[in-house]
Amino acid sequence: MKLLQVLTMTTLFFSTTAFGSEIPFPQQKILDNKIITSENQVISIDDLDPRPGFAGYYLAGRHAQVEQDWKAANYYFDIVSRKDPINYDLKRRTMVIAMGAGDLKTAAEYAGELLAQSPGDPLAILFMSTNALKDKDYKSSLEYLAKMEKGGMTSFASPILKGWIKAMMGQFDIADLKEQPLDAYHAALIGRLLDKKEDSLKFLNKTLAATKDSPSLKLADAFLILGEDETAKNLYQSLIKENYGINITNRISYIDKKNLTEKPDFLGQINAQEGLGLAYIDMAKILYAQESADSARIFVYLGLEVAPQLEDGHILLAKIYSETGRFEEAISHYQKIPQTSRYYREIQLKIAEIQESLGQSDKAISELNTLNEKQPHGDLLTQIGDIERRNENYKLAVKYYDQAIAFFGETLPNEYWFLYYVRGMSYERLGKWERAEADFKKALEFQPNDPFVLNYLAYGWAERGVNLNKSLEYLERAVSRKPTDGHIRDSLGWVYYKLGQYENAIDPLEKAITFLPYDPIVNEHLGDAYWQVGRQREALFQWKRALNYLEDSEDTVKVDDNLQNPEAVRLQQKLLEGLPVEQNVRAAENKILK
Repeated sequence: MKLLQVLTMTTLFFSTTAFGSEIPFPQQKILDNKIITSENQVISIDDLDPRPGFAGYYLAGRHAQVEQDWKAANYYFDIVSRKDPINYDLKRRTMVIAMGAGDLKTAAEYAGELLAQSPGDPLAILFMSTNALKDKDYKSSLEYLAKMEKGGMTSFASPILKGWIKAMMGQFDIADLKEQPLDAYHAALIGRLLDKKEDSLKFLNKTLAATKDSPSLKLADAFLILGEDETAKNLYQSLIKENYGINITNRISYIDKKNLTEKPDFLGQINAQEGLGLAYIDMAKILYAQESADSARIFVYLGLEVAPQLEDGHILLAKIYSETGRFEEAISHYQKIPQTSRYYREIQLKIAEIQESLGQSDKAISELNTLNEKQPHGDLLTQIGDIERRNENYKLAVKYYDQAIAFFGETLPNEYWFLYYVRGMSYERLGKWERAEADFKKALEFQPNDPFVLNYLAYGWAERGVNLNKSLEYLERAVSRKPTDGHIRDSLGWVYYKLGQYENAIDPLEKAITFLPYDPIVNEHLGDAYWQVGRQREALFQWKRALNYLEDSEDTVKVDDNLQNPEAVRLQQKLLEGLPVEQNVRAAENKILK
């Protein structure tokens, strides 16, 4: 999308290369009575050290920006910009960073100064326009947008924003909207709000004609908003044929049955203020889809300045913060989703995921248990079971998986088939193979070709020397579905080994090594196979690698100081003595496969 590339690359954000060299700091001017503010402190600018120059503050701001700590970057760049007031580029960078930190007040202050030097700067105009809206100065907001230079952001954002600002003034005006899906979607919302559905529908039909070769979910939703169910349904069905990847069946089901539980959120009534906020956030979603997360962040914050309660904005911000490792900020935005939201339970699950990643498993489990007491659901119990399993508390994991399965009643819904798989893994770790085997088989009744279930069950059989031919069949199916999974390749090679077909074992084990070069078990298995075919030197090399990786692995089984890891003892013994050639590892059912 060429427009978005222009928007993000040249208008919204500066690349690090653009500021690769040190920004020159001219002789500093004393800024009497200037105050630097941040979220937690107020500092007189004359009290700041070191002086003069402030290169340290600039570098601190750069570092904070690289670390995605936008609030800290905003604080430091604000300091430097106030000490270097004639540096236009630095001032503009500070404006952008301030808005990326959600600080419209600071962004608007710099925007006003920038417009005195460059009256057509689109970002500065956008920030000033949004700032005027906070004061309900709709006239000034529109006047700012009218000053935007043509092209770039003007074509992308200005028409929809103007339409909603006019709606906030009680005026229906969609004349500037482009015949494209996002504009049509907001035309439908504005038309519904101001009872101008017929006028909006004319625009939608023009847009449909202009985009007939490019199915669009937004355009289909626009027709549904205006009550044009048949047109919307036809568009949804064409999207299904295109494998669009969005769950469209719920929308079609709602059209057919009018089931309120399937009613899309966008059919709910919104006011003009919320509509304007939603416009910013929809633009942010487009930017995010184009992998312009920093630009998306700015537009989300603009939307939340106008309509702070919009759930979509907080959810998108939380996702962006999570992806950049700013987990506490992500949680803070997720926590703004109210309990009345249909997404509330899903959001609590995401918060628990983040808490677990931060080493706060106990807190995550406690909060999920509390929520489950108030609003019982299998998803909450499953999440607790998963956390316990990952923490190797397998007995507790089984307990919660049992409760989750019981929650769904006698017939487990197809989408929850994996509960048998994860409970089976937990049983296997507890040494209860018969129960694990039963769960794996139950999982395969739902998903007979799932490569991971096939692998887990087949490897369990191989380790016990049973059902080896069945294991071979399962693993060949698994490999065909996951050819680049090293663990499945290893299992296949190991089953050949257990069948005594050492030559056949080598190829899958060598391929497994290419995917898992540092895995002790895979290296040991390959060493065993090499030894049995007379390649002793290579076998010793693989066993040595296995021992080294075992000692380096954080996943190594911990033992007392006076005891040795049994896996290490086994490898050391192999290095000293090798293996008995033609070791009796074949199961009674073994049949040589040609």
